[in-house]
Amino acid sequence: RLLVDLALRRVRLRYFNVVSHHFMNREQIETPTGQERIATCAFQVSIDGELRSMCEVNALGVRESYYERMHSRGGAS
Repeated sequence: RLLVDLALRRVRLRYFNVVSHHFMNREQIETPTGQERIATCAFQVSIDGELRSMCEVNALGVRESYYERMHSRGGAS
């Protein structure tokens, strides 16, 4: 019956999804398993034209050095 109601647009499905991502810390990143995970990471951000894993950004000080460079160039307040 639900499929019929969906097809006839008498009902709509709504959902709420919560995702929790647990970033690796420096010690985890430095292990062989951590390096494998970094190499295949899909959660990346571009820093100075290079894609970097968010684990690296969070645990290795990449974010802080990026913000520091931006601030020294006058790009951040």
